[in-house]
Amino acid sequence: MRYHQNVEGVQPMGVDKAYCEELGRVVNIYEARKEFFDLPLEKRKRFHFRCADDQCRAEKNPLIVGVNYDKKAEDSEIKQQPHFRIRNEYPHISSCKYYEDMKTNPINTKGTDESQERKSRAKLTDIIDEFILYPENISHKMLQNEKRNRPTIEDSIDDERNLHLRQSPNKTGLNKTGNLRKLVDCWRNMSPENCKKSRIKIHNKNLRYDQLFLHVSNIDNKITDYRVIYGRVTISTWRKDNPDRYYLDFVDASERLPLHKDDRGLSIKLFFSELKKIHRGQHFIDSIEQSLNQGYALTVYVMGRIKQREFKGYEVEILDLDDHLVLDVDKPTA
Repeated sequence: MRYHQNVEGVQPMGVDKAYCEELGRVVNIYEARKEFFDLPLEKRKRFHFRCADDQCRAEKNPLIVGVNYDKKAEDSEIKQQPHFRIRNEYPHISSCKYYEDMKTNPINTKGTDESQERKSRAKLTDIIDEFILYPENISHKMLQNEKRNRPTIEDSIDDERNLHLRQSPNKTGLNKTGNLRKLVDCWRNMSPENCKKSRIKIHNKNLRYDQLFLHVSNIDNKITDYRVIYGRVTISTWRKDNPDRYYLDFVDASERLPLHKDDRGLSIKLFFSELKKIHRGQHFIDSIEQSLNQGYALTVYVMGRIKQREFKGYEVEILDLDDHLVLDVDKPTA
């Protein structure tokens, strides 16, 4: 059997998935990141990755390098979004099913100015064409309530959701995800011009990226479907004697929202009990507590829709806390 030859001077190449020895399964870089930060701080050690192709791993077991999955924005200046890459000194077999993807996804390591770095980052991930809104853990009852409360949503929602989950990007030619962190990283690496040109499907809508991503100050009551809302927040807890929830209150006013009981403030409500049940709950708690205790700013990205709060103002309704919420702690600059 032929093996790929190492060629001196060839740039390192990227790959979408890798086998993680610690986890015992194939993961993408965002799954690796999630698993890493779900570990207690004292147990966090960098994972070891190998080729995701079973035959290639059995014959050559080539090393795959995970980049930036173990870093947070507040801990270091990240120049590239998290990704995998291969090394030329660890060859793959010629029939490795990931090799063609590697050849077309080179990592540009040359150049230091901002434009070159941005160009490099843009090559790491194709623009996402579709966001899978409804995750596997959403109950049938919740979906029925969704359809009953939102008559504009098609009755085929269950079939559509299941079809999305069965189809892979390789089969459809589309780049899909249900992970908001991956979508946010893609958006961050796009130029303003590309945000206006590039479109993404989310359930039964086809939106431009600049329509999907809305700063909290640009929210109005005409937007009734799911969008990515982002902005800085302040944090409070409730109840005073025995707190059971966090409130993340957006700092900037949503001036385009009508007053609801003399308030147009927008917040996210996170119950402690819910956070403890979900996969990324401890990571969210750590980020919130770090912001509370150390005075760091907290930026939130949330896939959700706006609804009126019972007493006053508005809140963001979220379908899936695990994958539809991103919290970025911003360390103050010196």
